Amino acid sequence: MRTTPPEPLVASTISDNPEFKDFEENALRVVAAKNGGELVGSNPRMRRCDDAYLRQRERNNLASKLSRDRRKRREVHLALQSTDGSKRT
Repeated sequence: MRTTPPEPLVASTISDNPEFKDFEENALRVVAAKNGGELVGSNPRMRRCDDAYLRQRERNNLASKLSRDRRKRREVHLALQSTDGSKRT
């Protein structure tokens, strides 16, 4: 039984060097073999969707937004102060 050769895992490579292309394709084949045939493995820890995790993410997202908003207000305040200071001199 004759099988067709597998298609290359990379459509374009970093280098035009044929030796590097061979090395790159072989390295990707090894990675895919370790991950059950896929280049990107499955990490069960990355799939947390329990309630505690979702609450934690929601709190963190809110804290991040508040921090960004405070920084923007502080930057605007400093810009207004510097503008007022230049008019007085």
